[in-house]
Amino acid sequence: MKTIEIKCDGCGADITSTGNCFDYRLALVVETRAVQGPSVTAMAVSLPLDHDHHLCGINCLDQWRDRKRHEAKLWSDWNQQWKEEHATKDPSGRILAWQSPPREILDARRPEFEAAALAAFPMKVTK
Repeated sequence: MKTIEIKCDGCGADITSTGNCFDYRLALVVETRAVQGPSVTAMAVSLPLDHDHHLCGINCLDQWRDRKRHEAKLWSDWNQQWKEEHATKDPSGRILAWQSPPREILDARRPEFEAAALAAFPMKVTK
């Protein structure tokens, strides 16, 4: 038998099911849009989410988004520092080109930034 457990991405509460009363949960999912016309152009498209997310309600959605924004800011700051340190610059110091960090470095940073975002916006039951 397969059991699926659903936890809130905002507060960590178990929202798999409810007791004897009706309740709800929010699901944030990626859906493809219908194609208009007889042909489709093949191109690289990045998904806006890496997987589906489930939340208790709006408060938990806000909490989850705050955490994600904080993590994005950490990535942005780190990426800017990487550019400054690894860029080719003109004599005035203006960045002309830079090489993206290797996948191994990005993969090593991910847990650090996720942990920092969780520390800044800890999971707490808001319902």
